[in-house]
Amino acid sequence: MKKFDVKSVILGLIIGTIGITTAFAASGIKSATYSNAKVTLDDVSIPLNNSLVAIVQEGEEDARLYMPLRELLEHIGYDVNWDSKLNTVNLISNNMQAENTTMKTAIIKDETWYLVETEQHLRVIGTGTYGLDKNYMQNTDIQVSSTEWTPIGTHETPFTGKYNGNGFEIKGLTMTDPDAKIIGLFGVAKKATICNITLRDYDILSAGRNATGITIAPILAFGYECDSYDNMLYPKK
Repeated sequence: MKKFDVKSVILGLIIGTIGITTAFAASGIKSATYSNAKVTLDDVSIPLNNSLVAIVQEGEEDARLYMPLRELLEHIGYDVNWDSKLNTVNLISNNMQAENTTMKTAIIKDETWYLVETEQHLRVIGTGTYGLDKNYMQNTDIQVSSTEWTPIGTHETPFTGKYNGNGFEIKGLTMTDPDAKIIGLFGVAKKATICNITLRDYDILSAGRNATGITIAPILAFGYECDSYDNMLYPKK
């Protein structure tokens, strides 16, 4: 497996920030094509809004695979800032270390429920131990940062568990990715239960403005044979 050098990492960030057309105008690139390659974390597929890109540089025959670095790093808990003046990538930890993402559990009617109490807990649903087939119950109001939200569940790996908002609020959920096609707290769910969620001050209407065939719904974009009820919506004014 090839290791990425610094230029590869920075270009990956630029592609994710300013788009494929502008990034490929850089000198030294002979050809570039989108790749359908997938990325997994702990054997769990990461749903990406941006495709990987295969690039052949001048004087080379083999393509190098570039990942949407910003999206991947934000998925694992970092704020990513590109300082063009200093030619520097700044990574700011959101303290999403293992000890901060461990959820407590409760047994209710012989079912195990994971207790969601922080933004970090929300963002790790669908990764590692916290599978898309588990039961989740919100245990407090949660203020979400402006870091781009990645919807829970995709067509390939839908959410199939239960999420009970328990009457608490999720505040400030934000999606602004112009190329996003699935927009909402939950992306795709199948035979799932999603209930008692209150979304307040969410900002998602600008997402998907460059995409075609988008599906947007604050709570659940795509639901197949799901129970979704008693959810309250208060968009950002």
